[in-house]
Amino acid sequence: GPRRVVIDGDEGTTVNADPARLRIILRNLVDNAFKYSPPGSTVNVRIEQWEGRLVRLDVRDEGDGVPVTARERIFQ
Repeated sequence: GPRRVVIDGDEGTTVNADPARLRIILRNLVDNAFKYSPPGSTVNVRIEQWEGRLVRLDVRDEGDGVPVTARERIFQ
């Protein structure tokens, strides 16, 4: 079903990264947010400068999240 996407953050933020790999990462994060959140919910994407030289990318959805029992395996 449809989802609303809100993109927010520091306009003009730059990152020194491989564009193809960054595109894959972004696509996976947003696809998962769509896949695991209820229809009609909102997916928020935010980018910001973080701790000086770093860039922080935050993708949030309204899904149930990763079950505690699966977190260790997923985030190895």
